[in-house]
Amino acid sequence: MRGDGAGDTRWDTAYGGKGWKEVAWFQENLRLQDLIVASGVPVAIVDVGGGASALGVRLLEAGSEM
Repeated sequence: MRGDGAGDTRWDTAYGGKGWKEVAWFQENLRLQDLIVASGVPVAIVDVGGGASALGVRLLEAGSEM
């Protein structure tokens, strides 16, 4: 890591004007969520993804508890 800001322009160009769905891995319908809900087994989940994640919201919508 250089720390001199030289890469700023590159990342500004790569990410500038794009939505989060365009610059990151994204899955609209989460298969993992379907499997968790269908199992009926109580589980503890920590979502450590770096970015926008719908897993927690989708599990709550499906009736999971916090």
